[in-house]
Amino acid sequence: MVNKLLSALLTSLCLCLLLAFMEYTPGHERDEHTYYFTFSSLLMIYLIYAVPITIVAGIPLSLLIESIDKKIFIRSKVKRYFMQVGLFTLAGITVALIFLLMNSENVLHRVFDLDRYLIFIIPSLLFYHISLVIRFINRKRKRRHDPLF
Repeated sequence: MVNKLLSALLTSLCLCLLLAFMEYTPGHERDEHTYYFTFSSLLMIYLIYAVPITIVAGIPLSLLIESIDKKIFIRSKVKRYFMQVGLFTLAGITVALIFLLMNSENVLHRVFDLDRYLIFIIPSLLFYHISLVIRFINRKRKRRHDPLF
């Protein structure tokens, strides 16, 4: 569970760093009488929204995907990887649909806008890959400290 929480926090941080970098306006490009957020302000604003969503949606859906994965017997690591990528993509689409349904105006128009799904699919896949890296690091660390391996 600690690994999932760490994955959620690192996913939020990576995503928010990317968004803040994309939205930040350097000093030499700024207009004179216009207010611009600092990079750290943008990062904090994005983190305030991203961390709760990633924890509330990401961790339970990740645990659900793990339980589905345990029930399906796939011997090939490559097939298992692509199945999990598909499940995490589906989880991102599910969260996107929930957010679209919560915002009730023009739901049908927004359901068919693929860009809105990418905003949720990319973080879900990032969450999955960060959790893979954390799992890999933990296995290496355990093997180094365990004399039986």
